[in-house]
Amino acid sequence: MKKFRKMIIIIAILIGFPLLVIVVNKLSSIYYDKEYTDADKGASSKNYTITKLDIPGRISFHFSTQRTILPGEEDITSHVFYDKIQNKTILVTTQYIANDSGFNDEVEFYYAIDNQGNINKLDSIPETARLVKNQLVPFQRWHDKSQVIYMRHFAKQDFDPPSLNPLRGMGNPTGGSPGYYWDGPGYYDLKFKNDVLKLKFPCKSRAFLFSNDYDYETGLNYYPLPDEDIAFIVDYKNREPTSIYMIKHK
Repeated sequence: MKKFRKMIIIIAILIGFPLLVIVVNKLSSIYYDKEYTDADKGASSKNYTITKLDIPGRISFHFSTQRTILPGEEDITSHVFYDKIQNKTILVTTQYIANDSGFNDEVEFYYAIDNQGNINKLDSIPETARLVKNQLVPFQRWHDKSQVIYMRHFAKQDFDPPSLNPLRGMGNPTGGSPGYYWDGPGYYDLKFKNDVLKLKFPCKSRAFLFSNDYDYETGLNYYPLPDEDIAFIVDYKNREPTSIYMIKHK
């Protein structure tokens, strides 16, 4: 009887504690929701607006070659090309298209975005296009206020119970995919041209309680265009369509 009672108490704690964390986070999010806007809905600061672009598929990642980087630029990897001659940003996406046999082929599509946000299809990447450097790094310091993007708050909204399983990933040669305890919005201060946009993007954390910089999985990439009043945010997720946002002057 005592063992059964202890087991009930342990189960109650395992269930009740995440629920308590969710309630506390929802209450604190009420405060932050007054300042921060879901990026999918669009937002604005004093001088700039951010808008989600209607570009289907998953954006491709490119490695630099001598042709695709600016003079003096180090080797970079990027989702975004910029053609300074035509004043257009170029993105390459992949989509699965059904063929005549009923199977899906992975097909590349090329999109050009002008400085007003208008989108057109291209046949290929222009020869004059160059890769744009991502301002975020693999081990980004999300809690550092001096960074171009600062995470002010992460709201623990959805708990993943299987992540508590100590045997998770056993039997898989690679150990399985990383386990994340929490899903929820990250509240970000995004700096651009001496202005700040306050935005919410989806985020995950592998920390049960207190997250540090390396516990987050955000998918965010930040591409200010060189010598232009324009930037792009690419929110890249595995096995999901990519979300692409454009920042431009009002």
